[in-house]
Amino acid sequence: MMNQQNIEWRLDAQHPKDDFQLKDILITSELAKRAYREPNWQAQSIALSRLARIMGDNPEQLVSTLLNIALQLCGAETSGVSMLETISGREQFFRWTNVAGILKSRVGGTTPRTFSPCGVCKDKASAQLFSHPERYFTYFADAGVPLVEALVIPIRVGSAIPGTIWILSHTEGKGFDTEDVRIMTDLADFTGCALGLLQAGQSDRVTRINLEREIQLRKRSEAALRKIKDGLEREIESRTSQLQQLTADLLSAQDDERRRIARELHDSTGQTLAGLSMAFSQMHKDASGTNLRRFEECKALIATAASEIRNLSYLLHPPLMDELGLPSAIAEYVEGFVKRSGIRIEVDVPKELRRLEGNREIALFRIIQESLGNIHRHSGSATASLRIFCLDQDIVLEIRDQGRGLATGSADKKSTGVGIRSMQERLRQFGGSLQIESSETGTSVRAVLPGLSSLSMASRQTA
Repeated sequence: MMNQQNIEWRLDAQHPKDDFQLKDILITSELAKRAYREPNWQAQSIALSRLARIMGDNPEQLVSTLLNIALQLCGAETSGVSMLETISGREQFFRWTNVAGILKSRVGGTTPRTFSPCGVCKDKASAQLFSHPERYFTYFADAGVPLVEALVIPIRVGSAIPGTIWILSHTEGKGFDTEDVRIMTDLADFTGCALGLLQAGQSDRVTRINLEREIQLRKRSEAALRKIKDGLEREIESRTSQLQQLTADLLSAQDDERRRIARELHDSTGQTLAGLSMAFSQMHKDASGTNLRRFEECKALIATAASEIRNLSYLLHPPLMDELGLPSAIAEYVEGFVKRSGIRIEVDVPKELRRLEGNREIALFRIIQESLGNIHRHSGSATASLRIFCLDQDIVLEIRDQGRGLATGSADKKSTGVGIRSMQERLRQFGGSLQIESSETGTSVRAVLPGLSSLSMASRQTA
């Protein structure tokens, strides 16, 4: 046998002897003339059963076991399997993939596809018997032992012939017959089936490995994506929390600034106007004629300015909120709102409502301001209702009107949307919620502050 790296050299250097042709060594026709030998069915059955067990238990040992069985059943001295391989996609050769017997050390050797007994067998697609093949295929002279006869059988996998199985005799006078052909054909068929199963199994293993690898890659990708997603969610939650805290701080700062401005207007500007009014009253006593009329006009303007400052101060921050609490502030505000808007407001706020912690009172008051302002600007309703009650452990504010709802022009939607977001932010900082329902028959605003039940048991209601 020659090695793969010597194939080019073998093809150029090895030629049949001039006095021998292929027909001189190819003696397949003599098989029919040789004496008939009774089949040993028992030995063959045992051998096939053994092969079947090997196939199920240890398929890697199948071909080696099959070749040893070929030696026993056919009385051969060397057996082997040659499989067709291709170099660089063009040149083909047969590799002795498995060898048993005298020449087993030659496993891995190669013979040319176009100049070998295996090539002849593949071309004829049938069993072929050779006598002293080294006389024509001269490279077999390197075997070191005579090749008296060689029986080569094609291995079929489907419609293809990917290789051959063969047996050799090295002793003069020892040859093969039709029974050997039958045995070796059965073994070749078994080999073909086994190779097909092994290839399918290998393909399945490769597919399974690839699938497992893909699954692992997907799992790693999913884990990485989950990690990124979790990180983004944490970042979003952190930024959202920071934004909500910033909004709460801004609203609180806004309320504090409103309270300061309202106090300044009341205590400073209001007192200045009051002093000015008293001075004008004193000057009015000494005035006459035209000056008297002018003093009266100035005094009226001062009174108007003082009234507007009082209203502005109250709208910025109701003074009764700090002194008497939410019910008094609501009553005073609604009274002024009714005078300014002409809308009748039905108010149901329990007098037993105690003081609420933190800025919760101002939050509810701002929601009332925004809601009543929306009713005046957008709804067209002549009446509205305002109610505060406790539901379980929550305090609930409800404001209803009978107007045309929120489905108005785009400018109104924008204005109302900003107001609604402001109400939502005021409630969110205390864990509260805002629910708005609107239709053609009116709008309902429901604000809930959780866990702040502060009404006496007698004043509790159900929604």
